[in-house]
Amino acid sequence: MTLALLMLASCGKKEKSFKELEETYLPKPEMTLTASDTANVKALTEHYMKLIEDREIEDAIGMLYYLDKDSVKPLRPDQAKNQRFILNHVKGVEYTLDYLKFRTEKDCEARFTIKLFEPKPGNTKPNKVSMTLNPVRIEGKWYLTVNLN
Repeated sequence: MTLALLMLASCGKKEKSFKELEETYLPKPEMTLTASDTANVKALTEHYMKLIEDREIEDAIGMLYYLDKDSVKPLRPDQAKNQRFILNHVKGVEYTLDYLKFRTEKDCEARFTIKLFEPKPGNTKPNKVSMTLNPVRIEGKWYLTVNLN
């Protein structure tokens, strides 16, 4: 009986349009993004990549932060040491920004690829490594953070 009543009640309802379903079930954007935001993050990331390319490792590390709840903090000495180790062992011949992804102010990605060497004909050895930074916007300012998890 209850089932029949539910079926009758549901028959009288108008079907929701695709737009209504989208508005109901898809998450709303949590941030507004402007062209200057994209330009700022791109410029920060490209500057970081250039510092690595020019072997200015300490300056590159100085650009990095980590996210601590709702604030950014400079890398701690142990974190900087880990980044220094990685960057000192990555010497590339080409640096390419692959993409920028913006989800929320604290959930973004800047991914770039470093070509380590020019492969010789027939050499199938991998010659690239990709790195990801996590830009965050705090009070309108962008910072490059690294995921420490």
